[in-house]
Amino acid sequence: MSLVVSLPKVETVPSVTPVVRAGHSLASVRSAVEQQFANRSGVHVSTKARDRSFWVGLTEITTTKGVYRFARSGISRSDITEVSKLTFGTSSMRLITIGRDNYVQVSATASIPPGKKWVHSRDARLPRTNALVEGLNPGFLQLVAPGADSGTSGGRVDGVPTILYAGVVTVPELRPSKAGILFGLKKGSEPGGRIRWRLWVGPDNLPRRFTASLTWDALEAENVRTMNWTSFYRHWGDRVEIEAPPRRLWVEENRHPPCQRPGACRPQGARALRDIVISANADEAAASSRAQQPQPRARCVPV
Repeated sequence: MSLVVSLPKVETVPSVTPVVRAGHSLASVRSAVEQQFANRSGVHVSTKARDRSFWVGLTEITTTKGVYRFARSGISRSDITEVSKLTFGTSSMRLITIGRDNYVQVSATASIPPGKKWVHSRDARLPRTNALVEGLNPGFLQLVAPGADSGTSGGRVDGVPTILYAGVVTVPELRPSKAGILFGLKKGSEPGGRIRWRLWVGPDNLPRRFTASLTWDALEAENVRTMNWTSFYRHWGDRVEIEAPPRRLWVEENRHPPCQRPGACRPQGARALRDIVISANADEAAASSRAQQPQPRARCVPV
């Protein structure tokens, strides 16, 4: 029996006159990022994303800001604050991830005990940061290198002169996760799609800005989902310190009472609380539109 693996389809962008100095390429960018991993340093990250799901008529605009701490294998710790805006309201959350441990603090705090500010959960395995669609992920840089252009002048980003690389790649799977969007090199439970990307790199070969435009493959014409985002990377080499909240301030996720709404407990992992708040708000907005009167907000936490 033979094993067939769907390899990514790569589309090259139109060639332009290169202005890259000797020693600049995506391979050198990958090497520079891996050196940061080996140094166990960190970087400050800010992102703005727009996620459109046409079949449900929703657009979510999300801004995130925080820091990554590296280990030799990649991102080992992160402290990220996220604000999401939908047509019916705004929610925010802070997520601290240390290895497999997640600590979530949500603005619309659900029924957690008095005196507690965080909910702790533990993933079954370490996050797959090597499969992130992310400008500082060596795995992604390796994926897109064959179809990338040779680099042009990218102007200045935060006052730093940059080289701009760009390309398009199609992958068999694009999977949302708590860490971000993961790419897969063979078909899975999630649809694949196209990634159009651009990366601005400084003289030290470290990423300064990254943009991505994702379009998922649609099983039906109306079931289209797109996502666009821009990330900035600043203060490479910072000795970032990220610690878990004090034990007295957090409670285990599985110690909460069951959700009252059937089906509300499906989300898993660190984003579960935020997803439930958004889902509850969406149900409330739809019911209010039909009945022309406000409905009580569902307040629940996953088991």
